[in-house]
Amino acid sequence: MATFVLVHGAFRGGWCWDFVREILESAGHEVYAPDLMGAGDRVNERPASPNPDGVIGLADSLVDPGDGVVETADRVVKSADRVVEPAVTLDLWAGEIATVLTTAVRAMKVPLQAVSDREAPHTAVTPVPRRAIVVGHSQGGLVALAASELAAQNIERIVLIDSPVPEPGQSSADLIPEEIRAQFTPPPPDAWLPPTPVTSSDELSAGLADWINARLTPTPAHPGYDPLRLSSPAALALPRHYYFCAKTPTFFPSSFTRAQFDERGTPYAVLDCGHDAPLTHPELVANVLQSLVTPATAP
Repeated sequence: MATFVLVHGAFRGGWCWDFVREILESAGHEVYAPDLMGAGDRVNERPASPNPDGVIGLADSLVDPGDGVVETADRVVKSADRVVEPAVTLDLWAGEIATVLTTAVRAMKVPLQAVSDREAPHTAVTPVPRRAIVVGHSQGGLVALAASELAAQNIERIVLIDSPVPEPGQSSADLIPEEIRAQFTPPPPDAWLPPTPVTSSDELSAGLADWINARLTPTPAHPGYDPLRLSSPAALALPRHYYFCAKTPTFFPSSFTRAQFDERGTPYAVLDCGHDAPLTHPELVANVLQSLVTPATAP
């Protein structure tokens, strides 16, 4: 069976994969669906400050006497009484998923490569490499791509479901067309954005909407401004599978990527559902994921 690492998107947590996870696990697959820092059960977690007292010594700082800004490598103090703690960033989240991948691969049962009886006396039996399938939904796809730079050796393939897909060096915000950006004031990078409650629809029952809304949490703006660090040949060579949702609003980041893919002729598949596919159509998503399991993944 396969091992899946499922990465949630903005305002959600690992709980958004609960229904998909149940289906995959019932089929015998191993599934990891962690909460990223600041989300889900980790809603109150923030990066540790290098100085727990919240005080920066001048010996460790650079002071600009022109505007009173004190800078260090990981935070900025604009006055003696205002401290901006280290941000939750795309790189931080990528590191978390890379750590989960290491744990997942170590936990795998490593099969032995089959050899014939004739070859057996002369051939060393070696373990078949095992890797995980990484699945990112919405902003989680961006995190999955960033994690591949750190842990390509532990990834078999990447599946992106209704995700923004910037080029290496681009940010998710860079995907927004100029004419769209001109219509609103973007939030500052250190902002935490409040969630927008979901409403019941033909795809979403009132009970499920209430269940989702009770779990939504604010999300940091910073990862959306962070450039995607992706340059290693191993990461760039990983197979990718792109899926977009037919009913996703046109102003969602994934819709801008889909439009770019149409212009470039990049192939993708369309799921006949709204953006929250893992919650509203878990059977569809689980079937798609299981269709990607290869003999190498499932010995």
